[in-house]
Amino acid sequence: MISIDWTLFYQMALFIALMIFFGKFLFKPMTAVFDAREKAHLGPMAKAEELAEQAEKASETYKDLMNQARKKGEQIRNEFLGDAQKHEQEIVAGAQAKSEETIEAARQEIEAVRTRLVGELSGQAQNLATQLTIKLLGR
Repeated sequence: MISIDWTLFYQMALFIALMIFFGKFLFKPMTAVFDAREKAHLGPMAKAEELAEQAEKASETYKDLMNQARKKGEQIRNEFLGDAQKHEQEIVAGAQAKSEETIEAARQEIEAVRTRLVGELSGQAQNLATQLTIKLLGR
């Protein structure tokens, strides 16, 4: 059977005294140690998260810069390619013009030689006709 007497009050007072004593000399220092440990643990974790964010930003910046560099390189390549094609067209046009000039000069030379030869042959034909006439009549 349970009896309530003065020992119950004595045990309650002793329990309260121990709670105050342990609270002041055991629990508070222990919670301070736990808080310090948590802060010591969270500090590097926060720093690691911050460094991870910085690394992610640096990676994004790197990717952006690489994309810009690729675009710039492609733009420069296309400009050079366009310039090279223009230069090629100029060279081809110059070569075609020069070949046309050479062909025209050759045609003119051929025409001049033909005209001269026709003149010479015409003169020779008249000489031959004259000689032939003389030989035929002189016989």
